[in-house]
Amino acid sequence: AAQFLCCAKHFPGHGSTTTDSHTGLPKIEADRATLDRVELPPFRAAIAVGVPAIMSAHIVVPALDATPELPVTLSRAVMTDLLRNTLGFDGLVVTDDLEMGALKSIGEPGAGLRALQAGADYLLFRFDESAQLEGHRLITDTVRSGSLSSARLEQSVRRVVDAKRRFGILDGRRDQSAPDLVANARTALELARGATTLLRNRGVLPLRGRILAVAPTNADISFFAGQATLGSVVAAKRADALSESLPLHPSGSEIDRVVSASRAADVVVVGTTNLFAYPEQIELVKALAKEKPVAVVALRGPYDIVSVPEIPAYLCAYDSREPSLIAAAEILLGERKPSGSLPAEIPGVFSLGAGMRDFA
Repeated sequence: AAQFLCCAKHFPGHGSTTTDSHTGLPKIEADRATLDRVELPPFRAAIAVGVPAIMSAHIVVPALDATPELPVTLSRAVMTDLLRNTLGFDGLVVTDDLEMGALKSIGEPGAGLRALQAGADYLLFRFDESAQLEGHRLITDTVRSGSLSSARLEQSVRRVVDAKRRFGILDGRRDQSAPDLVANARTALELARGATTLLRNRGVLPLRGRILAVAPTNADISFFAGQATLGSVVAAKRADALSESLPLHPSGSEIDRVVSASRAADVVVVGTTNLFAYPEQIELVKALAKEKPVAVVALRGPYDIVSVPEIPAYLCAYDSREPSLIAAAEILLGERKPSGSLPAEIPGVFSLGAGMRDFA
C-alpha cells in the first residue's frame, strides 16, 4: 500500500446526520462549540500527523456557514476559511461524489465549479462522463472569463502534482510487490468483528431453529455485484437456512413472496440499507415481524432502528461486504459475542458508545 494515498473523510463530520447524502441533503444542527468538541477533533488529529487528503461532506452545517441549504462541499467558509486557514491543512481536498442526491438541485457540472471555487482540488464524478466533460468545459470557460483566477486553479494543480511526485507516479515508480491478499482479508475481518455492534436483543439471538435470511440483492449496488450476501453467508454456516434476496425497492408482490417464505422458518434475519430512503424495506420488516421474530442487521448507517423501533433484535454491520457479513453472522449464530460500540448517537434511541457485550 506504499503508493496509496490516505484520505480522511467526510469533513467536517458526517456521523451525527440521519439522512443519507446519496439520496438527500443532511443537516447538522449542532452549535460551534459542539462541533469543536465532537466533530472536528478527528480531523485535527489527522492533520497533525500529516494526512495527505481530506474528503468533503455533502451536508449543511449552519453553525459553520449560515447560507441556507448550502452543502459544505460548496462552502468557502468551511473548505477554505476553516479547513485551510484555521486548521492549517495544505493537502489535497477531494469532493465526495458530485453525482450524489445531496447536490441534485445544483447539477454536477455547476457543483464541480462551485466546489473548486470553495477550495476543492479533486472533483469526483463517479459514472457520468458527460457530466465530467461539461464540468471541464464550465471550469475552462469560467477561467477564461476571469471569474475564476488561473492562480486559484494553479494552487490545486500544485497540490495534485506534489502528491503524484510524493507517491512516485510522475517518475514511473511502481510498487512491484504483490499485495498479501490473505493478510488483507484477515485484517478486514478482524476490523469488522471489532466494529459490528449489537444494540438490542430481546431473546432472539443467538438465532435458533430454521432461519430465513433476507437482504437487498447486491445487484442494486454496482460495486458490490457478484459479492456475498447476508443470505449466502448465513447459509454457508447453517445448511438448513433459507435465503431470499430483494431489490432495494421491493414491490408489493416481492414482499408478499418473502412473507410467505417466512412461514417455513422459525426466525427471520433481515439486512436493511438506510431505511429512511427505502420505505418499501420498512414495509417488508413490519410485514415479517407480524409472522416471526425478526432480527434486523443494518448494512449501511446505524439509524434503521428509528424506522422500525419495535423490532426485538438489532445489529449494526455498517457495510454489506463479506467481512462485515461474516462478522454479523458470527454474532447472529452465537459463534462470537458482540464487541462493537456505536460510533455516533442515534438521537432519542441509543447514545454514543452504546453496544452490548453479551446476548442478554
